[in-house]
Amino acid sequence: MKRTFSLSVLLVPSGLGLVAATYGLVRLASGLYLPDVQADLGLGVATAGLVSSGASVVYCLGALAGLLLAARHARALVVGAAATAGGGAVGMA
Repeated sequence: MKRTFSLSVLLVPSGLGLVAATYGLVRLASGLYLPDVQADLGLGVATAGLVSSGASVVYCLGALAGLLLAARHARALVVGAAATAGGGAVGMA
């Protein structure tokens, strides 16, 4: 028997707000640090643009994977998302 999740009315908007806020902060921070990273690594303008746009492409691919996998592999998807987010944060630090 499938149970209903009565808090889904609050959970979905809260989760959406959390993702929007954190993704916005990460994009802002990466944009602010990009000139320093570009200077430190000796990246050209085109390469720095590719790095920056690559983050958006990977985000879109992750959202598509979430859409396709959420119904069948929800726990694995959450574990993978947490691992990549944690790994990215450690890598940036």
